Amino acid sequence: MKKNKYRILFVPLLFIGFLYLFTISCSKEEYTLPEVTTAEVTDIQETSAVGGGTVISDGGSQVIARGVCYSTHPGPTLDDNATNEDFGTGSFTSIMSPLTIGTTYYVRAFAINMKKGIAYGNEVSFKTLEPAGVDCVADVWVGDLNCADLVWESYPPTYCTGEKIDDDCSLLKVKFDLWGYGESSEVVFELKFESYNETTYEGELTLTKDATVTAEGYNITFHKGTAGTYKILQKELLIDVAWSGYDDTPSYKFKITPK
Repeated sequence: MKKNKYRILFVPLLFIGFLYLFTISCSKEEYTLPEVTTAEVTDIQETSAVGGGTVISDGGSQVIARGVCYSTHPGPTLDDNATNEDFGTGSFTSIMSPLTIGTTYYVRAFAINMKKGIAYGNEVSFKTLEPAGVDCVADVWVGDLNCADLVWESYPPTYCTGEKIDDDCSLLKVKFDLWGYGESSEVVFELKFESYNETTYEGELTLTKDATVTAEGYNITFHKGTAGTYKILQKELLIDVAWSGYDDTPSYKFKITPK
């Protein structure tokens, strides 16, 4: 009877032991790095773009940060430019800004979980846009224009137009009526775009020949030579041209932008 008694006790104890070992083994979760993929870049502009990614798996531990890293060199990390788009799994988007015009960037999504740390997704690349007017500067100011008189602001031109000269992208003809007196006081500026700075996209303007007009009984001359600056990004012609025939003011100023 004793042997049977011990046998009867041994079986439940053995079952309890296996159950305990099974419970212990199940409670020891194996954590891994998160799994994340990088989305293709969209809405690419001159100085911004939209990136993103998807956290497919958290690796068994809560994802506490996610976003994209981007740089002008391959293999961007958190030591480069980075965004932060909340936490958890799923898809997300990130706005990358400010960026440099006409530049190639490399992007990787990332995710960080509490147990294992950071994981990076696949790498994608894109190039920001060149500003309008780089291929043909004069095209920016072809058509109807806004011509603001920066000296007599209360007497703006009633019309202002621009056209290329001989289909030359460096030459522009601007017509407007001085002080708003109509075609009888029309001024014609023949402007030349000098080379622009490839970092700022700005350059100098030259008036290629004198422009004459009669207004308020005065014979006015705008003299050829240096005539101000142009800004491709802002789409501005900042005219500052020497003149004579009206008063002692050495130059006259206009700001010309597309309508």
